[in-house]
Amino acid sequence: MKNLRLKTARASMDLLQQSLAEKVGVSCQTIAAIEKGDYN
Repeated sequence: MKNLRLKTARASMDLLQQSLAEKVGVSCQTIAAIEKGDYN
């Protein structure tokens, strides 16, 4: 199941995946995986 909540929140703050990743200390690939639902 996709994590649309994270993607919607990120988009509402005009953040790119890379910007969010830097703010929370993870890789851009991790953010993408979470949004796709491929991360536990």
